[in-house]
Amino acid sequence: MVAALFLAAVLWQAPGPIRVPDGETRTVEAPAISGPARLVFRVRADYRRPAGSNPLLRVRVGGRAVGAMRDRRTARLVGDPERDGRPRFDRGCWRVPQGPAGGDELALDVSDLVSSRAPFAIAFASAGPGTLGATPLVIDEVRLEAGGSARTFASPPPDRRPPRLAPVRPPTFAVDATADALRLAWGGAVHTVRTVVIGGPHRVARRIERFADHVTVLDTFSNDGSDVIGLRVRHAFATDSARIHLGGRLDPDVADAYSPWNPTVFAAFGDRDGKDGGGLGLVAEDDVLRQQLYVDFERADDTVGIRTDMLCLAPRQSYTIAWSAYPRAASDYWDFINAVRAAWGVNRSVQGSFVWFTADAVLAMPSDRLATALARQGTAIAAMFGGWVDPERRERPPTIGFGTAVLGGAFAAYRSRIAEAVRRLQAARPGIVTLAYFDAQRDSSPDAARRFADSLLLERDGRPERVDWGGRFSPAWGMVPTTGDSFGTAMLDVARAMGSLLGADGLYWDEMDGVDFRAPRLTIGTWDGNTCILGDDGAVAVQVGLANLLSQSAKLGYAAAAGSAGVVLGNVPPTTRAFQDRSDLRMVEAQGDRAPWGPMAHLTTPLAYVGDRGDFATARAKIDEGLVPVTSGFDVAHDMTARLFPFTPEYLQPGTLRARERIVTTQAGTHGWQACAGDVRAFRYDAVGREHVADWRVKRRAGGAYVRVRLGGGEAAIIECGAAASAAPATGSGAANARHGVARRAH
Repeated sequence: MVAALFLAAVLWQAPGPIRVPDGETRTVEAPAISGPARLVFRVRADYRRPAGSNPLLRVRVGGRAVGAMRDRRTARLVGDPERDGRPRFDRGCWRVPQGPAGGDELALDVSDLVSSRAPFAIAFASAGPGTLGATPLVIDEVRLEAGGSARTFASPPPDRRPPRLAPVRPPTFAVDATADALRLAWGGAVHTVRTVVIGGPHRVARRIERFADHVTVLDTFSNDGSDVIGLRVRHAFATDSARIHLGGRLDPDVADAYSPWNPTVFAAFGDRDGKDGGGLGLVAEDDVLRQQLYVDFERADDTVGIRTDMLCLAPRQSYTIAWSAYPRAASDYWDFINAVRAAWGVNRSVQGSFVWFTADAVLAMPSDRLATALARQGTAIAAMFGGWVDPERRERPPTIGFGTAVLGGAFAAYRSRIAEAVRRLQAARPGIVTLAYFDAQRDSSPDAARRFADSLLLERDGRPERVDWGGRFSPAWGMVPTTGDSFGTAMLDVARAMGSLLGADGLYWDEMDGVDFRAPRLTIGTWDGNTCILGDDGAVAVQVGLANLLSQSAKLGYAAAAGSAGVVLGNVPPTTRAFQDRSDLRMVEAQGDRAPWGPMAHLTTPLAYVGDRGDFATARAKIDEGLVPVTSGFDVAHDMTARLFPFTPEYLQPGTLRARERIVTTQAGTHGWQACAGDVRAFRYDAVGREHVADWRVKRRAGGAYVRVRLGGGEAAIIECGAAASAAPATGSGAANARHGVARRAH
């Protein structure tokens, strides 16, 4: 009788169980609901025996993803956020028990997602099979119950979309500092960045360097003792805003993340007197802090910060941590990140477009078709897929090539075919840059563990890292190349061979910065001199080495030996200053929704690799993330690719990418440059990506050029300025207009 008092009112219930096969989605329609509501259901992954749990379920309500948090301060999940010591929501999915019966009941606050005006969809998606094989999701007792938070504010407003025509000037600010506080005053308010240090006995001396739009803080920590000491250091400021970017990510489910690629936090401040309250960004500057960096939001005290939990100092050693604070007049992350891009000098010209190839696919393609495909997409760079797998070999699992293995006998025939494919690409499109696949993070030679014993990456339990991708390929061993170890020396010969043996112009360097994405990539085999695993009190537990710090000198040598033209395209953005300052091309893999790596590219060449997803909707989605889409295939389904390059960034924001040569946008409105004295041409791409010349009016003002862009749903535009506009149309673009009729006046 008493228990009945705690039963929530059921607002709606699905008619029966829902079975979701691996990698598929099932949707049910719910009626209009008014008032706070929770989505409640029971779920398991069907398997013949109990087998633990895995993050396998994605949920969408009304087209929006249902994660762990409604906003930075409000949880969706009712109950324990962990299961068996692991987070209920992990890697973009809800954790699901695997077994023949039972299941977990989840209750999720979806008050902000339901519709009171019309029916809405509830979608359940399976992440796909894991190592257990087929484990379809069984979802039962699906219902909406009364309950949840009645708050109307559930998430931060989206990042601004109107095109920024001119940079926002930094505010006039005052600054002063003590050993544990940096105070910045502008716009009638004072914001304080506080530094908290936990650890062994030390001295700290603080020095600040002031620039027009930011302050760089240099904190020199000294250990005067005779023992190695550990220091946990956090720089943070308070905010009551929901608009908080951690490593570029606005996602409220991200509260603590490893982020050396985009080592920033940014938070907006509330309106004052109806005016934009501005914002503040912090940036890690030195290599050690970046390699160890976590970005976080602490709900307990409403602070956002950058921190290291791994800094350590040898006896009588000093080290200087460098970080910067950027006060901003506007509460816009993209104004902040573009200011950092300018300060770091990363707005370099990107040539393109790109394709990825396998040797046998190129050799099987008729020469005229190959030339036509490359010309249609305006291809400037052709990169080889990897790791190396020769499809003509019959071993099972297939032999995969990483590190020095690619020069072994197992790949002799494949090397010959790669060299021939490179020659065919160069003949089909004279001037094309060809890049050979290269990976210095692993070695898959059968004797790698013995031959390179001094170079093995040793995990925390002391065992060498070994991966075989769930038995799908032959094993590979993790390596830490240095200028003094055997693997590091051998890999210099591999880098040179990409040009001398294969004829490639450079390297497509996979895993170029050795990171594990969710945590630093480390080894207990060698100490880097500044990194330790620490206890909560800063006590040193284990001295370790971070791969990027140990390997930097060796990797700079490989880059210098990169093929006949010295071109490097790296998969993963740079995380050290020496590589940040190089002119290499970098990209992020952005083809999946479980790993939102796009913000990693905000401080490098903003290339978003989308794999073989050559549809126009995917290209638009990446532009809406502030990135330039690059596709692997020779048969991209839209006409935009040929006009995306060259691209020298001036200002990036969601939906509009302004470069010196062109503007790429999905947003209607006024676009332009403050300085554009040359010709201007405009192109509209319809909802399927077909190109049409647009005769939008060009206005000239004070040396600039401005165009009023008009777009329909699902469309995009490219506007060209100067030499880009004066050049002849790319081969594919002119052909596109011919195929689809006379270029008509855009609406």
